Amino acid sequence: MRDKVKGDDLPIMYNMNFGHTVLMFILAYGVEAEIDCDNKKFRINESGTAEE
Repeated sequence: MRDKVKGDDLPIMYNMNFGHTVLMFILAYGVEAEIDCDNKKFRINESGTAEE
């Protein structure tokens, strides 16, 4: 992957339970999220559902 993007500053997440796995969680499209590479954390910053 690093060869394709011509650099080594691209964060890559792996070994996470989303998608087509057992014990999965849902990643909603269009919500703000962040990857904290220094602390090895991933956070979803918004709700994935509309509030009524």
